[in-house]
This record gives sequence, C-alpha cells and structure tokens, in this order.
Amino acid sequence: MPIEHFRSREACPGCGSPRRRTLYAQPYDQPPISDYLRSFYKRLGDDAFTLLAGVSFTLDQCQDCSLIFQVEIPDNFLLKKLYEEWIDPHQGTTHHVKSFDFTRQYLQETMLFVKLLDKPAPEIRALDFGMGWGHWCKVVQGFGCQVWGYELSQPQIEHARSLGIGVVGWDDIPQGRFDFISTEQVFEHLDEPLKTLQQLRRGLTPQGLLKIATPNGSDIPGKLKCPDWKATKYSHNSLNKVSPLEHLNSFNPRAIMAMAAKVGLEPVRIPLSLHYASLVYWKPWKPMLKNAILPLYRKFHPRGTYFLFRPINT
Repeated sequence: MPIEHFRSREACPGCGSPRRRTLYAQPYDQPPISDYLRSFYKRLGDDAFTLLAGVSFTLDQCQDCSLIFQVEIPDNFLLKKLYEEWIDPHQGTTHHVKSFDFTRQYLQETMLFVKLLDKPAPEIRALDFGMGWGHWCKVVQGFGCQVWGYELSQPQIEHARSLGIGVVGWDDIPQGRFDFISTEQVFEHLDEPLKTLQQLRRGLTPQGLLKIATPNGSDIPGKLKCPDWKATKYSHNSLNKVSPLEHLNSFNPRAIMAMAAKVGLEPVRIPLSLHYASLVYWKPWKPMLKNAILPLYRKFHPRGTYFLFRPINT
C-alpha cells in the first residue's frame, strides 16, 4: 500500500529485473535506524519521524546484476527536506574548495580524458552531471575545455552561473554533443539510475567518454548479517554505502557493468602509460606513493567502482 512521501521500487533500478531477495528490513522510526538518522543528520528534528512513521527501511538485492537498492524511496518533497534542511546544503563547499587533493585528482582526470579523446582541450565539451558547487567544472574550465553542469539545487545552479559555468537541464542532454560526461558519486543517489544512464548515453558524441564512480558496495551483504549502525562513516564496519534515504543504490563492479551494457556502453581500457603520463604532484612522499600505486590498483583490482565507458557504435 502506498505511503505518503515514499514510493516503492518493484524491480531492480539498475537492470530492470524483478528477481530480488531482501537483505534487511527495519522501521525508519525505531532503533537502530532512528538512532542512526539522529546521529548522522545533526539537523534532524523529532518531527522528521512523523514523515517516516510506518515506513520500512528495506534493502533488496537484484538476483541478476547484484545491485543492492532501497525499496521504499523518498518523493521530491522528502528529498528536498533531506538535502536542504536535514543536511546542511553548504557543508561540502569549504571542504572541496580548500582541499588540494580534490583539485589534484580533478586535474589528473582532465589530463587523462584529454589524452584519450586526442583532441585539443578548447574543442572538448564536458558535462558534470551532479556538479554540486562546481569545483570539478572550474578545474576543467581552467584547463581550457568547454564545460557545463547539471544540478537540481537552485543555490548551486546560481553559484555555477556566477562562476561562468553553463548549466543544462534534463531535456538539453540528449543531443550527442558532449565529449566527456562525469558522474562522480552520483548514481548511488538516483531513484532511476538506468533511465538516467540512458539519457546520458544519448548525450555523448560517438567517440565520447562517460565516467561512473560510486562507493563500492561489494562488502555490504556481509556487513548486513550483523549490522553495526553505530559504526562511523569511514570505519571498517560502516554502513554508509546504504545510508537510509540518501544512498538509494549500492553498486559493485558487476552491477555497474550490467547497467552500462543495457544502454550500449562498453568499458575503456586505459593503458598504464597514459595513467602515469597524466599524474601530477609527485612530492612529498605520500602523494608520490599514491600516484605510483593508484593506476596499478585501478587496472588490476577487479572490484573497483571507477569506470570509463564509451558508446558501442554499431
């Protein structure tokens, strides 16, 4: 039976299969889920549980592609509450702007896709789908590429425009005009990830590249056998990858690959030489070590969830 401010997903949102099994189910307004929400969302008031009463936080796993997904998901009203009231909408701004590590990562990624596309940077049209406060866009823009962003938050859209970043709407995407589309930590939040990927696929040029990067949920089934909802975000036992209300989907490599194949995308194998040619900031020793190891990890580690895809052009 439908519950106000929630809707139920009856099939896998990644591949469309109706075959699934339930891994976990507990009421939102009772411990341990209510305690988790209070500790994780510091701005959450007791009145929030009026909206959550009678709803079960249920995690199912697709028996075909292995995606783990929340069955009952928030509607637009509840999502607005979550992202604009319960979560401080400005909380990530300072961290991203001040963090040199993010800037270095984005610069390396830009150098890599420019080399893969084999086009002059000013001719490359890039889209950041889920641009947030536009930090990735600013780095790519500074490299000389043409850049646009897609975002739902009006304050973030206005901020992007103030920086000279172009903003596109949903209907502007499927024109086959983007050489590179970035989705960084986006697909775990989407109610319809397959539908979104289909739209983005239509937005790529025939030789374009699309990046999907998500948290890796390969370990979630094991953790749910004895769940520790008090574990902090970056701890070994953390269940943040299936955070109630927010992380609606928990991907593993198999699930990402299955979803990409559904829309006609194939993975791009990146030569190690290109990885290393794109690296910057080789000192002090910690960044140097990370630079040396990360390309090897991404090439040989089969359980990563950072992928570049290109259209299968038939």
